[in-house]
Amino acid sequence: MFRNYLKFFFSTAIVSLLLPLGVEAAACDGASCGVDRFRGAEPQNGENGRSQVKSSTISKDSILIGDQVIWKSVIDFPKCDSIVVEPYSRILAEDSVANKVEVVAEFVLDTAKLKTLAGEIEAKVILTSFDSGSFQLPAPQIAYFTDGNLHYIDFENTPKLEVNTIQVDTTGFEVKPIKGQIRYPVTFKEILPWILLVLGVAALVWLGWWLVKRYLKKKREREIQDPPHIVALRELDRIRSEELWQKGEEKVFYSDVTDALRRYIEKMYGVSAMEKTTAQIFDELKDCALPQARFDELHQLFQMADLVKFAKMVPDKAENESVIPTSVRFVNDTYEQYLEKLAEEERKAKEKEAKESAEKSEVPGSEPRHPGNGRNLQDFEKNDGETK
Repeated sequence: MFRNYLKFFFSTAIVSLLLPLGVEAAACDGASCGVDRFRGAEPQNGENGRSQVKSSTISKDSILIGDQVIWKSVIDFPKCDSIVVEPYSRILAEDSVANKVEVVAEFVLDTAKLKTLAGEIEAKVILTSFDSGSFQLPAPQIAYFTDGNLHYIDFENTPKLEVNTIQVDTTGFEVKPIKGQIRYPVTFKEILPWILLVLGVAALVWLGWWLVKRYLKKKREREIQDPPHIVALRELDRIRSEELWQKGEEKVFYSDVTDALRRYIEKMYGVSAMEKTTAQIFDELKDCALPQARFDELHQLFQMADLVKFAKMVPDKAENESVIPTSVRFVNDTYEQYLEKLAEEERKAKEKEAKESAEKSEVPGSEPRHPGNGRNLQDFEKNDGETK
């Protein structure tokens, strides 16, 4: 570990000395390498020429305008501390001939071999050109550090790139109009999502309609099954269980009680009690023949409720405790009166039906017959005189 740090220190020192001369490099600790551009002196052989280029080829010798070509070079590196590569796009820009060649991807070294920084390492760059011609590719600038010294790779022979244009036969060339858009037939796969969407919307509409219909049906059944007095008594029992006036909510308590009684009056007597004042309600109830005691108690209860709701009156405990019993008595007595009225009407209807049946059974113009032998009374008197 200490040895690696020492190498890194010497490499950094050499780079700092080369920077004033226009040389830029990147040092590494032996496990990875830094890559930056540099301006180097002439390539050195002999002691510094221990590395060599094994091969340097391009994937195609000639390309059409806009095509891409890969330049691969295999370099045999000795054991080194770091490797530096100058961006090839800068080298091409400075070349007066090859400046029409463009870099698609800069030089990339084989990362598997970079871990050891020794042996044959492949360097690869991707090039293209949008101008035709023959271009001699300039040598790339690749160097490495070893034992604190900087060594350069000598590319003796670099490949030549031929870029050709597309030959157009102008003798038989004919300008033709632009073709219209091609319309392909619609396939089932394309319309399937729309079919599923329509079916989904239809299913949601049907489900909503079915739920609404079911709700209204249950509501009608509930209204038919529950007579007005049962509904009113259920509401009064709920209000009593909530203990509103015990919690100081007298206004809510009296409002709920009177609303339940107003709905009961509407169902029983057809009076629009929810839309009328107390005076208007009891003016119409005078013609309904209510029990006088229940009528007076209910009138007093409604007046008390108006004072609590609009005049902020606070009733005492006895008055609050009497509200529910008074309401229950009114509902029970009026409903019992209603049942008695129905029974009386039913009795009168039966008597009327029996009377009409008796009248229909009598034959018009016939004389009364003797109940014993079926003959009329004149025949019986005549026969009796002859016998005497």
